[in-house]
Amino acid sequence: MNVPRVSVVIPTFNRARLVGLTIDSVLAQTFRDFEIIVVDDGSTDDTTALLAGFGERVRVLRQPNQGMNPARNAGLAAARGEYVALLDSDDLWEPYKLALQVELLDRFPDAGFVFSEFSVMESDEHGAIGPRRAQGLRSWHAVRHDWSKIYRRTFTATELALREPDFNFNVYEGCVYERSLYQPMVLPSTTLIRGAALARHALQLPVNVETHGDWEFFARLSRLAGALFIDVETTINRSHEDAVRLTRADPRRRLARRIAMIDRVWRADAEFNARRETDINAVQRQLLVRLARMHLLESDAPAARAALRRASELAGGLRSAADWATLCLAHLPGGGQSLRALRRLISGRG
Repeated sequence: MNVPRVSVVIPTFNRARLVGLTIDSVLAQTFRDFEIIVVDDGSTDDTTALLAGFGERVRVLRQPNQGMNPARNAGLAAARGEYVALLDSDDLWEPYKLALQVELLDRFPDAGFVFSEFSVMESDEHGAIGPRRAQGLRSWHAVRHDWSKIYRRTFTATELALREPDFNFNVYEGCVYERSLYQPMVLPSTTLIRGAALARHALQLPVNVETHGDWEFFARLSRLAGALFIDVETTINRSHEDAVRLTRADPRRRLARRIAMIDRVWRADAEFNARRETDINAVQRQLLVRLARMHLLESDAPAARAALRRASELAGGLRSAADWATLCLAHLPGGGQSLRALRRLISGRG
């Protein structure tokens, strides 16, 4: 059996109405040397019948429902290609996506993965597509980045004489580990990963967290193996709501997991923590205050007290817990009237 250059891994769960178009977008690629691995994570809808319709063009792995990252890891373990592409079952690819990214990883052998900008397309409950919004990655970030200050080197597509697509754009070489402390930098569906980099570092997506797993994975991979960023949209992120989306999780739990991820990744990195402890503290303080405010809105006084106490500790003694409480209350209706009671709460007397 011929070994494909690229393995495309598509995890899915109860998305029969969406995954067919996702697979079609892979089959429409101008680059043809690939295999498609769909990991059916215990679907109970019509996914089995839908996938059967693709015949031998798709290799299907089935497992009991375990979640997105275990399904991705199962696909990575089964992948035979030199390069591996992750594609969520509600996203689509532009036809030039694989051709462009394979060429770049071939040209930059030290890069562990390549990723890109993406567009966002509204999708209704039946998977029908609507208007597209450009620059989805930039919409994640409150501050407009100068990409050249994040990465080491910048190239143009014209300078590199890239074969696809036939318009000019920038390609950046470097690392997104540091910037990932502040915000997510990588949409998994835009990536192409060098299989040797995963094997060399024995890297998998974390399986014990429901959210932020891909954020952590690509931050770590960038730190270990480097990255390329293409400032062109190779992927269409279908914006929709269904029971499967991880963004439906309790926002307090998501925020607590992000705080824990920072402890697990950047604070546990002795070299990085020695250089950037002040920045790590500042990011976590902000998140902890936001988390405390959410707990207050849900009348969870012990959890709010715990978050504010840690925020105070990370302030290095510059602010008291009551000062952080004031900041929280500034964002709450009628906050000024509750400040005295909240100070008692934080001191343990309320």
